[in-house]
Amino acid sequence: MRPLFPILCALVTAAAPRVPLAAQPTQSASPTMTRSQSLEDRRWPLAPDGAVKIFNFVGRVHVVGWDRDTVAVSVALRPGQRLFGGGSRSAVKLGVEGDARGAESAVSLEVRVPAGANVWVRGAATDIEVRGLIGTVDLGTVSGRVLVTGSPKLLTAESMNGALYVRGSPEMLRAKTAAGDLTWEGSARDAHLVSVSGAVHVRSGPLERVRVESVTGHVRIDASLRPDAHVTVETHSGDVEVRLPPRAPLRLDADAATVTLPGVTPRTRPDGRFAGPNTFEFNVTKPPSIAPTVIVRTFTGRLVLGFAR
Repeated sequence: MRPLFPILCALVTAAAPRVPLAAQPTQSASPTMTRSQSLEDRRWPLAPDGAVKIFNFVGRVHVVGWDRDTVAVSVALRPGQRLFGGGSRSAVKLGVEGDARGAESAVSLEVRVPAGANVWVRGAATDIEVRGLIGTVDLGTVSGRVLVTGSPKLLTAESMNGALYVRGSPEMLRAKTAAGDLTWEGSARDAHLVSVSGAVHVRSGPLERVRVESVTGHVRIDASLRPDAHVTVETHSGDVEVRLPPRAPLRLDADAATVTLPGVTPRTRPDGRFAGPNTFEFNVTKPPSIAPTVIVRTFTGRLVLGFAR
């Protein structure tokens, strides 16, 4: 198997504290203030499908979709910091800048935007939380975690060392982590999930076209599949576990160091090649009917397939 993500691997030099896979998005709250801080509120008009760019390099960004044609921002600032922003009804750019250093520079941006807006958020040591958006959403941070609740038209989310959690059903999903765990609970027409060492967990469904790639991270799929689903999992040394609903039809193409299947004696690949046929069918009627296909490739990892009772 060709090496996956060499550039991304080289960038991962130290993993941040891990966030549990079961982490849930929190509820919105007003910024907590100290005596040295001042609360600032700003508003800009924006079309329902307008674009918003948000910057906050240390702290937190919380974006909520609402039914008003307005961008509303609330933030508690320390001395030396300022909220900048501006634009037109079609596009607004905003963020926090200043001279504060370290933990003293961390601020929490509370932002409300039209639910159908196209939203772009960037941070460094920044947690990003998004709720209730249905437009195009693009999120990126280095060491913070990303939490998304809702079903944007297109969702792109990336965190280098932080965990990434998506609970919703975007039409298209692109999610990437390096050391952080990646959890997706929902469905999508097309999804591509990438991790280097973080675990990948997909649940709920039904899934249609899904591709999961990792280097050492374990992959678990615990979801239903559409009849014409095509799911591909590739990892170098991560284990792969697939759990499907009871009596679900399936065509499986497996290539792993050890393969454990229902009703089949576990097979072990002693010499780097899978011993015996690697295509299996479960609950598929004859003559062959439409059935979802799952392809698993793991060079040194294990594959376990199971059906819920």
